[in-house]
Amino acid sequence: MVRYLIRRLLWAATLFVVVTMVTYVIFFIIPADPARLACGQRATPGCIQRAAEHFGLDRPVYAILPWATFAILFAALYVRLIRAAVMEVTQEDYVRTARAKGAPERIVVTRSSSSGPSASSPRT
Repeated sequence: MVRYLIRRLLWAATLFVVVTMVTYVIFFIIPADPARLACGQRATPGCIQRAAEHFGLDRPVYAILPWATFAILFAALYVRLIRAAVMEVTQEDYVRTARAKGAPERIVVTRSSSSGPSASSPRT
């Protein structure tokens, strides 16, 4: 279980670094200012300022949007993976035995499903 958690934490750290680097490339290396693109090649500073205000580029929320997009995308993926793993583990014999002995469903799901072999662990 500890190795599993360490692998997950390392994967999360790697994913964080990659997302941060991609976001950096998108915002700072690729020379694309949406306000300038909307105004055209002969844009005046006033036009660029109005376009930035119109698109919401002057608000800090705009900088959070790429991170939120990745977070929501990967959260949905992780929820599906966890659900599939729990659904598979709940079909194991020891979970059925716990239910047959009258254990409350909350206890069966939290203890039996989380402490037993998971769908992501290798089987020998």
